[in-house]
Amino acid sequence: MGNPTMSRKTEQSFTPTPRVKKLFQVVYNSQKATSGHGDDVAKIKVSTLISKMAFYYEKIRNSVDYKEEHLLRKNAIERILKRHIVIEGAMSIKSLDSLEISRHLITELIRAGYLPNDSLPETKIDEIGEVVKKYLFLRHYSQSEIKNHSMEEKSGLLSWIISVAASDIEDRLGRNPVDTMV
Repeated sequence: MGNPTMSRKTEQSFTPTPRVKKLFQVVYNSQKATSGHGDDVAKIKVSTLISKMAFYYEKIRNSVDYKEEHLLRKNAIERILKRHIVIEGAMSIKSLDSLEISRHLITELIRAGYLPNDSLPETKIDEIGEVVKKYLFLRHYSQSEIKNHSMEEKSGLLSWIISVAASDIEDRLGRNPVDTMV
């Protein structure tokens, strides 16, 4: 007499729930969108060699400065904005150009692997540039309004403005639809 479980052939079929079906659709649409075949829109493309170096730098940086995974891109945006607005803005004689900041920001995010290479339309630079312009105006207005406050208060306000700008920019760059489904 053989093993009873071996002699019986049972067919089990997988019937996905509506939620699982929706997840599969989102993954499929995400993969289809990243392939980008057939689009005539100009895409933002960066060097792959520099991208690899920036990617590894970000991996090392994120392992040292541990944050929750869903905050990594927002924190990268915040770091880049601080560098361009606070540090380079203080050293620069000319006024800050929101489109230039936007171009550098998106390029650095692509290089670091936070955004896909050769898939974002170049119009994103203008869209993000408008967001940066709004927060640069807020920064300028707040500096003129709090002249008599301490340096610590001014610095705290500027940090807050940059943090809100980073969140706004991250939302406009779009979240990963697969991550939002889970």
